[in-house]
Amino acid sequence: MRLIVILAGLAGLTAIAGPAPAPAAPEQGAEPGLVVVVDPSGAVRATGQMPRAFPVKHLEQRIPGIDLSGGVTSAGDGDPEEWAGALDAVTIVLPRLSTGEARIAGRRIGISGILRPGFSAGATRGAIRLALGSAWEVEIDLAEAPPAAEIRLRKTAHGLEVGGILPAGLDPPEAVVLLGHARDGGITGGITGGGGGDGAAWGTALARLGEVLALYGEATGRVTQGVVEIDGTLLPGYQAGRLGAWLGAQLGEDWRVSLAGRELAARDGDTRRDLASGGTERLRRGRWLPEFGFEPGPEACASQTRAALAGGQVGFVTGKSQVERAAAALLDRLAGVAVRCLNDGGLRLEIGGHTDDIGDDDANLALSRRRAMTVLLDLIERGVRADAMAAVGFGETRPVADNATGEGRARNRRISFEWSE
Repeated sequence: MRLIVILAGLAGLTAIAGPAPAPAAPEQGAEPGLVVVVDPSGAVRATGQMPRAFPVKHLEQRIPGIDLSGGVTSAGDGDPEEWAGALDAVTIVLPRLSTGEARIAGRRIGISGILRPGFSAGATRGAIRLALGSAWEVEIDLAEAPPAAEIRLRKTAHGLEVGGILPAGLDPPEAVVLLGHARDGGITGGITGGGGGDGAAWGTALARLGEVLALYGEATGRVTQGVVEIDGTLLPGYQAGRLGAWLGAQLGEDWRVSLAGRELAARDGDTRRDLASGGTERLRRGRWLPEFGFEPGPEACASQTRAALAGGQVGFVTGKSQVERAAAALLDRLAGVAVRCLNDGGLRLEIGGHTDDIGDDDANLALSRRRAMTVLLDLIERGVRADAMAAVGFGETRPVADNATGEGRARNRRISFEWSE
């Protein structure tokens, strides 16, 4: 609940930057006046004076959680029954306000603010006047909440249709630009501004949503504050779950993302856009491999390999030549580099297996050979030329770090890639 008490007759909603200053200590018997403030965080504070026959605890009972540390006394003149009616009016309007201002001073009350969605300004004014009766002079300036922002989308072969209302702070032309990735044949329909909602958050949501909608052949969708829902038919090779996970990560926990759709199988050689990297992937033997456009050569291929391995080495099950499941994405990227360097560039690749110095030398050498061959076979399965690769085991003979430490041994357990013409 949020309520702000203002000077009677204040024409509009006044921004509140902080606590209202405590009023000067009133004289005994002075005309009472009470100010109640709710700051932007939702904290409710009160300062001022009530009739001496109206205990402060009555205020606490009527507005639970109110902060009285600014100074509230019961030392003034005034009719407690009339003040009870005034606070009745306050408690009536309090749950209806999202922000507002009011002040009780003498026999005058001023209330202004913005109502929560669903509340009528006319009905609220009537309820306030009924609670006050004829004893008080009242000025009321209430604005109804803007309608909640909501847009609906429909993508067809002819383009994107959009209708609805955007939150204040996000103009329709700007929204059209943000949805640009999804336009294809253009954007039609009618959208207006001025709705309730976070315009900045919507801007981010529409930009990312446009990228996702571009991957649907046809779709229908709905966006409200904190919710994105899309259903339809995806282009070949895309999965609703994967796109939904990406979109959810982009928008954050304040948004609920629900993506569904009929998924179409892709054919070998088809391409798709990877939203995470922004690059293109091509389907080769059932695996989506990144496409590279660099000029193949030993140095360029080595550089791309180092970039692929920057996040970690190809991992194996301890003591075995079986690749860990988590290494699949890394092998896909390495295969993409290898396709560009070997299939397209005509280079050669030596895949080397290396171990630390723990255990028998001959056993380590054999394990390193098996691991190098496993990587070679995994690359062949992904469409890399078999006749351009060789697997070699080096065991513990080529360390790159000190085997006396656990960190050093971990660095020595690796797969190396040497490119040549």
